[in-house]
Formats: sequence, C-alpha cells, structure tokens
Amino acid sequence: MKHTIYLTLFIALIFAAALQGKAPAQEEQLCGVIIGETLLQPGQKAVFAFSNLGFPEQMWAMRGKTDKKSDYIKFDYVDHGLTLDISSEDNLLKAILIRKSGLKLKGIPFDVGDSYDKVKKAWGEADKKEAGYANYFKKGVMVKVGDTGTVEIIAIYKPGKIDYDEMPKNKA
Repeated sequence: MKHTIYLTLFIALIFAAALQGKAPAQEEQLCGVIIGETLLQPGQKAVFAFSNLGFPEQMWAMRGKTDKKSDYIKFDYVDHGLTLDISSEDNLLKAILIRKSGLKLKGIPFDVGDSYDKVKKAWGEADKKEAGYANYFKKGVMVKVGDTGTVEIIAIYKPGKIDYDEMPKNKA
C-alpha cells in the first residue's frame, strides 16, 4: 500500500513537471501575429510587446467608455502595420490591429486585402456583422470590411464579446 502511494505521487509529480511552462488550453487557441520568431497575443504584458517591437512611431491615450479602468493607450507601429491597444490599468495587450498584408498570422487563414468572401469561406458567417465590421467572438477576431468588400483591418482580442465603440475607425 505504501509503495502504491509513493508511485502515485511520483507519477503525479512527473505529470506536473511535463505540464509546467505550458499555457492553458484557452491561451493556445488565441489568434496572434508573429513578429520575427515572437508570437504576440492579447493578454501578454506590454513589456513583452515593447521588447520585441521597440518604440512605436505614434501613441495615443484613449478614454474608455465607462471609467478610468477601461482607458487604454494605442501604440502605432507603422513599419510593421500594427497598432497595439494596451490597457492603462494592468499594462496588458488588449488588442492587436493589423493594417498591412503579409504579416505571419497564427490561427487566421486570411489577410488584410483579401476578400470578405475568403473570410466567410474559412470561418462562415460572422457572429455579428454591422456597419462594415464582421465579428467572430469565439475566435477573438474582428474584421473591418471596406466598401469594395476587402478586409481593411484585422483586430485580434481575447475571445468574447467586445464594445464596438472602442474598435478602430478609419483615419481617412
């Protein structure tokens, strides 16, 4: 009996060691963008993004809709075609906005400049579509569709519903 308890504990320790360092299953399913060899995903610390991208070309302080806890800062990396939304409260990456084609995307089988038909073929109808935005809540991806039917912006966020008032607007 004593050996059985030790064996069970030993197996549990080996199993725990094998899992150590692995992200939770939900995190593994998050979409993201790969810069060099680094995967950027919502929920990461801002320091992680800055250490991989350097200083942004532009920054904006953005007021949240409800209170100071929903404030965030936009960091625009024009050369990379990215905008990062970083939460003012906890310094976590809130969203990644992709504005340029040719970036290496994780979990997204289409690109900026592709037709919205390609998006629908890959993922089906959006969970919500209005005013040029197609939102796939379960995937954590919002697609801005232009007047010509092409993808203009891909926004990546943690899966779940989002507030449309805080999503990107065209800077035309």
